[in-house]
Amino acid sequence: MAYGQRNKQPSNKTWTNPLNLNYRFSDNGLGYREAADPVIQLFKGVYYLYASKSGGYWYSDNLINWTYRPSTLLPVKDYAPAVMAIQDTVFFIASGGTHRIYYSLHPKQDNWQVYQKSFPLSVTDPDLFLDDDGKVYFYYGCSDVDPIMGVQLDRNRRLDTIGHPQVLIPHNIRDHGWERPGENHIDEKAGWNEGAWMTKRNGKYYLQYAAPGTQFNVYGDGVYISDRPLGPFTYMDNSPFSYKPGALLREQDTALPFRTDSAIIGILRRCVFLCAICLNADWAFFLHFLMRMVICTAIPALGIIRKTL
Repeated sequence: MAYGQRNKQPSNKTWTNPLNLNYRFSDNGLGYREAADPVIQLFKGVYYLYASKSGGYWYSDNLINWTYRPSTLLPVKDYAPAVMAIQDTVFFIASGGTHRIYYSLHPKQDNWQVYQKSFPLSVTDPDLFLDDDGKVYFYYGCSDVDPIMGVQLDRNRRLDTIGHPQVLIPHNIRDHGWERPGENHIDEKAGWNEGAWMTKRNGKYYLQYAAPGTQFNVYGDGVYISDRPLGPFTYMDNSPFSYKPGALLREQDTALPFRTDSAIIGILRRCVFLCAICLNADWAFFLHFLMRMVICTAIPALGIIRKTL
């Protein structure tokens, strides 16, 4: 369970971190490269990588060589894209912005169309999750006030919500000191819980999240576990399962697979790293580094490359 299905590669090929992508320069005039909040979907044997503010997305059949696909149809200037594939269709939504869900049958082409033109929730850091039984769930949250939320979506009504969103992960700095913000967790207030990502393994639901704030020298990722997709969830004692206090390179965003962005000496440079996570015999998450250089960074929350059901 490292990072989804892998194609066997010739022994003379590998990858380095950060991923060798044509990172786009930010359009805010500050001149830094930016590719935050990455998510990877395995669709019909091809890996599709989406990231914030990237002007498009990438695809690859080996996780080494990536082809860039610019898009004029998706809200590619919004943050934190989320994708989900059901059979022959890929669905896309991003944080805030247009409140729309898009779909494509051939994502190698920029032929996206609007599937839901008025999604009822204004969300940040969304996550679309397709369960084994075909039901769809939606997780979101990025706030120092609001909790991580979840709700079921209706496949028969263009992924409209079913019922009301439920609180899944509240702030709890009293028991989880790593969620306290500030340099070295010095602030006595709630930090930013963000980047929800759902992973299912052997009938258990693992809801990952990141805290306490990307601007600090401490950042980590915790996980809650449940027997049901909307809980109730129980905090896993090995949290944070990834954590780098006093990081040399500061993490700059949140959960979902491969979220690693770094800032160096105050100059923002948001890049994508590819790491592996594993489950031990007790089904506790832990991180396995692919490159030694990664241990200098604060660590993102990680997920599994999602496959089509």
